Amino acid sequence: MDTLYPAEAHHRPRIPAPTTPTPPLTDPDAARDWLDTERPILVAVAAHTANHGWPTHTTRLSATLFRYFTGGHFADAVAIHGHARDAARVIDDPTAQAAALTNLGEAHMQMSRHGSAAECFAEALPLFRRADDEVGQARAVHNLGIVEQRLGRYESAATHYRRALELCGRTGDRTGEAGAHNGLGEAAQTAGRTADALAHHTAAHAIVTTTGARDQLARAHAGLGHAHRALGDLTAAREEYRRAPALYTDLGMVGADVVRSHLAALDER
Repeated sequence: MDTLYPAEAHHRPRIPAPTTPTPPLTDPDAARDWLDTERPILVAVAAHTANHGWPTHTTRLSATLFRYFTGGHFADAVAIHGHARDAARVIDDPTAQAAALTNLGEAHMQMSRHGSAAECFAEALPLFRRADDEVGQARAVHNLGIVEQRLGRYESAATHYRRALELCGRTGDRTGEAGAHNGLGEAAQTAGRTADALAHHTAAHAIVTTTGARDQLARAHAGLGHAHRALGDLTAAREEYRRAPALYTDLGMVGADVVRSHLAALDER
């Protein structure tokens, strides 16, 4: 996971170095191939450890593998994060429970189960507060903003994004700040406030060029493309749209085909 997603390494649990031989996984393609091959076993291990006295193995697997599962393995994500939520409840670990609920909510959100996703994020928030975890609070609030945005409630979405931006500013979470700016840009663009959208996506882009969070970089390029297209600058829009698909594809995330459709529409014009 550190090879594939180095910008998020500080969000993953740190574990002792293995005492047995491990394969060299310094190459991203090799790392992804290993995860793809071992995914069924990793999910089975999470279920086994949750039910046989090793709950922290389950919660740490869930927290470690979260980003990989967002690349389309949604059923497995629901399984492993559900096991982690249950394991965290058993040991009364509010931080682990909140993290698992947030991960589970994102899996539901990617499957368009917006009601279930919102319930997970809403349940996670007070647990993050109990643990005094403002980074976690920001993530849950940001995700509530995404749900509201997808349901067409743009002002409510913007309120959540602004709160997430405030929390990330206090904690110094630059990747979270980029995500909040991208969310505010998307909400502004949908509401017809193109100048605001351009400003927020530009701010997100400036942040991620230093942090290396490629998922937010792809999101910023797509948002900048939408803004430039709305402003009539089709050359700039085309350039932004061309940069996003490769990032989405390399990360194994959905979004590339949507951006390509916008690019194709510009090419037809």
